[in-house]
Amino acid sequence: MVGSSNFMTNGGLLPAGNAALAMNLAGNRPRLVWYAPDHIEGEMSSPSSLSDLIPENVHWTIWQLWLVVLLVALWKGRRIGPLVAEELPVVIRASETVEGRGRLYRSRRARDRAADALRTATLQRLRPRLGVGAGAPAPAVVTTIAQRSKADPPFVAYHLFGPAPATDNDLLQLARALDDIERQVTHS
Repeated sequence: MVGSSNFMTNGGLLPAGNAALAMNLAGNRPRLVWYAPDHIEGEMSSPSSLSDLIPENVHWTIWQLWLVVLLVALWKGRRIGPLVAEELPVVIRASETVEGRGRLYRSRRARDRAADALRTATLQRLRPRLGVGAGAPAPAVVTTIAQRSKADPPFVAYHLFGPAPATDNDLLQLARALDDIERQVTHS
């Protein structure tokens, strides 16, 4: 059995001793079996592409599916055209929103979330002023704020990174302390 028959063609017999190889392969055994497939006249022997191997009906089915997907996308998608500007029914002051959020925290006794919101907002306002990045460790932030505000580092650490307040009065004291720390850093 030979893997390639290119060396046995008329154009391939002359170079590199292919004729001798072909004769030795053919004459080495007492019995020779030669298989030559029948070619239909006019048939092209060029290799088929993947799309040539797919039946014609499958092509039409795929095109129809793409058309359905496109129509569904247009139907379910956003409408074509500019957005319509709508007037807001009511304008709400920011302070009312803050008060409403505070009342919601109070009704749910969510002092821990309220304290986290106060601490996070204070740190977000102070870090750019102090030149401290968001990924800075807590001790570095405490040291920088304590130096800038001339406050005691344990006082700053307790109020910025301490435990959640136990009572509403403790939460109010935390808010005042954070406000004082921020004011001292801002005015220094």
